[in-house]
Amino acid sequence: MDLARAKTILIIAFLVLNAILVYQLYLKQQINTDYSLLILEEINEVEQLLADNQIYLNQPIPTDIRDRPFLRINRESHSVSEIRDAIDVENNQLIVRIIEDNHIEYQWIKQDANDSFAYDVSSHSYTELPRKLLFEGASYRPHFSSIENGNGHIVYLQYFMDYPLFGITATAYVEENKITSWRQKFAGNIEAEDTVRPILTAATALRRITGEIESHPATIEKIELGYYSRFTESDSWLLPPVWGIILSTGEEFYINAFTGELEGLQEHNE
Repeated sequence: MDLARAKTILIIAFLVLNAILVYQLYLKQQINTDYSLLILEEINEVEQLLADNQIYLNQPIPTDIRDRPFLRINRESHSVSEIRDAIDVENNQLIVRIIEDNHIEYQWIKQDANDSFAYDVSSHSYTELPRKLLFEGASYRPHFSSIENGNGHIVYLQYFMDYPLFGITATAYVEENKITSWRQKFAGNIEAEDTVRPILTAATALRRITGEIESHPATIEKIELGYYSRFTESDSWLLPPVWGIILSTGEEFYINAFTGELEGLQEHNE
């Protein structure tokens, strides 16, 4: 075979390969476009279903459908002294109790009538509180608050890789705008499993909970993809991805994003 013929064959092979790649890219884009249209169609149907049931949305329905893995929590223990050393308050005024490996209770004790409180919510941001009062508090973010006339409670969620971990909460109790006690669930050793799976759409999750909402009219304040944990006696356990659907009443539904099953229901009426 002469050199000119060899060059011609290489050029033809290169052009054919490019044509195949372009066609594959076109098919992929076409599939993505078709799937996006299906999602939009489902969203329109679900929005109408919600309206028919007097359920209103305060945010657009998310369209995130990226494959997700399970998360795994491996149990770990911490001592009271380790926890106390990590809290940014005066140790002699803080009582720490470990109820279980993953449950911590804190109580702030005033030394005299003129002593300061642990935290004044009237002059500090809710966002700042976890870093000051919680073990590994940087991984917690505000989730829900119910305070009237300076009394009530604030709920925080632990996060992992920007996903909320529903069920892993910290609750601060407020009296006259002052926090003197709080309790915390904590998971320290978290890792993502290697295998990822397709997830259900947020619209599918909303369709699933339509019949679960008992009071109408109702308002959905937030729809968020996260993970859900029930603490167990095991040394390790798996967290499935869930769509967290939060109502204006504080009621929350967690829909398994793999199976569509209702994983849990939370009411913030503590």
